[in-house]
Amino acid sequence: MHGQQKDAHSRAYSRLQQMMGSSVGKQYKTQKAIALRTGIPSLDWAMGGGLHPGLVEVYGDAGVGKTTFAAQIIRAAQEQKKTVCLLPSELYEEGRLRSLNAWSHDMILVRGITPQETLEVAVRCLEGPDRLLVVDTLSGMKGELEHEKWASVRWDFLMYAAHVVAPSSCVLIINQVRQGTSCDSSSYVRDTVSDSRKFLDLFVASMKIERREVETYDYLMEITLRTTMFGAAGGRVLLPTSKSGGIRTDVDSVALATKLGLLEQHGSWYTSTVSEEKFGPGMDKAAVDFVGSATHQQLEKKLYA
Repeated sequence: MHGQQKDAHSRAYSRLQQMMGSSVGKQYKTQKAIALRTGIPSLDWAMGGGLHPGLVEVYGDAGVGKTTFAAQIIRAAQEQKKTVCLLPSELYEEGRLRSLNAWSHDMILVRGITPQETLEVAVRCLEGPDRLLVVDTLSGMKGELEHEKWASVRWDFLMYAAHVVAPSSCVLIINQVRQGTSCDSSSYVRDTVSDSRKFLDLFVASMKIERREVETYDYLMEITLRTTMFGAAGGRVLLPTSKSGGIRTDVDSVALATKLGLLEQHGSWYTSTVSEEKFGPGMDKAAVDFVGSATHQQLEKKLYA
């Protein structure tokens, strides 16, 4: 079975190369399209302005915050007037998105009778400009399909999505990782449920989400970022997260501004190096006061100039 699956992967990749030529995986690196701002300052900084057009994979074990992350991206896309298309899996909970203020009647729900039909509809949704397609989760769509058949359906989706996605659109593909995988690269290639490493060149970015328990917030969302975009920093981002409110983007703004030298911390206070304005005391109070300030505007210029 493993050999048959490997052969199916190779055939699919060969079809992709025939379709797109030798530029597979390179077509996004030269694009000048405007990135989709995630609204998460540290992540936008690490990605060179946000999610660049193309396919982005988010993966991690159950309960680490993948849907919370997707909700943040959906809200940001709606604020930027993107058309949001959602492909929900059987694990999808509408109530979770509603609780995170990421549900809208303007959202397009992608549905089909079979997994193959659903993915075909999803690809058609990408033919228009300024789209965000969220697939939550791809690995939850397999249903009763045999493994080899599902692998073929999944590869076709990845191929054609990469082929038709508009220069101003983004596809966020969420996957779960099998329990017990180690962090070394060989295990990552072998054990991810998505198996999309065969198509790694198709993705402009890949993010591994892990969860860190802390006392200050409900938990820290740890994102390890790999990106093919030139000029992007990559690396690791730690995001304070609330179970009820999602990612604390205001707290993240203060943390990034401090890292970039726009703020200096003195005890429980934060002082602007731009205007000498003080924010605080404490991170939560500083975060509330910082958003909208002159120093925050300077941070926005650094991020999105």
